[in-house]
Order: sequence, then C-alpha cells, then structure tokens
Amino acid sequence: GVHGAMTNRCLHDVVVLDLSSWTWSHPQVTGDVPQKRFVHRMVTIGDQLLLFGGRTNVADKFNDLHWFDTKALSWKKEEDVQGDLPRTRGGCTFVSIGRKVITFCGRAENDVCLFDGVFVLDTERTPLRWDHVYVPGDKHQPTPRGAHSFGYLDGKVVLFGGYGPSRCADESEDREDEKPLDDLIYLDLVRTSPEDTMHMDC
Repeated sequence: GVHGAMTNRCLHDVVVLDLSSWTWSHPQVTGDVPQKRFVHRMVTIGDQLLLFGGRTNVADKFNDLHWFDTKALSWKKEEDVQGDLPRTRGGCTFVSIGRKVITFCGRAENDVCLFDGVFVLDTERTPLRWDHVYVPGDKHQPTPRGAHSFGYLDGKVVLFGGYGPSRCADESEDREDEKPLDDLIYLDLVRTSPEDTMHMDC
C-alpha cells in the first residue's frame, strides 16, 4: 500500500504486505517522494509501481506520474510527459495492460465528476505519452463518476458502481442529483493506439 488519508490527514508513507508471511512493514524509502494525497491510483509495470493523480484533503487534485522502484525502494517523478494529458483527478479508473495504462472517469477540479473520454499512456515511449483515444458506442458510455470499482478481464476493462449523477450533464449544472450507482459497464479493448478503436458497451 502507498499513500492515503486517515482522519482527514493525508499520508505519503509506503506500507508493504509480505504475502508469504502475512506481515506488514514500513520500509525506508528514498528519492522524490510524491506530495501527500489520497484516492490516487497505482499499477504495476515490470518491477516498478506507477502512481497517478489523487487529491489532498483541501481538494487540490493531481495528474502527475511517479515511479516507485520496488527493488531500490526509491521514488522518481516523471518530469517529461507529452501528448493529451488527462485533467487532474482522483478516484478514477487506472488499469495496466502490458506496458500501457488506461484511465477514465474520476473527480476533477471543484469535485466535478468526469467522463471526458479514455486516455492511454504508453510507458514504452520516451518520453512517456498520453493519447486521448476515440471510443465508439457513445450510447453506452459511463455517466461521470468517481470512487467506482474496476478491473481487467479477458481483454475488457470492467467498471462497476461509484458515485455521481445518474445521467451525462454539462459541468455547469447542479450536482445535487449525485448518488451511488449500481451499473456495470465494460470497455472492450480491440487495440490501444490512438488511430484504432475500442468499444464500450453495457
């Protein structure tokens, strides 16, 4: 586990659970430790962890990327990121497939729930690059939301629930209709280059 919030206090420690002994530890880490935050996301890329986004307890949000080397126990901020960067957000979908990462939804500035498309990060490119990917099937796209559950199974990113409005709406509209959601949506990954397409369905 890395980072988080507790009793209205953001954290930036690293906590490790050893699955062979079922014991917790707090290792000493080095490098450029990310700012304290919570509702961030993290995936495994090779021997490293990649952290994205999150927010502070005063509602500041991030769209930065940080690498954590699990062998050296060291942080490094990704300074040179190009392409169509996602807006700052927390509580979003963040899934790794091979060396690529997909993100969508989450809560952005002013705590607005998002669905502003699908973004793919290619970690094999130097410098790293985000692409805003065209996805057909708009009638089945998720409504804006955050704090949902998600996973990857058999070529599909599966999304369930979360919290947000029951319909797609302009960001300037009143958000009093936000509520818990119970829908199940999957993103069928055909290919993940910006020229290719994916399909979103219920």
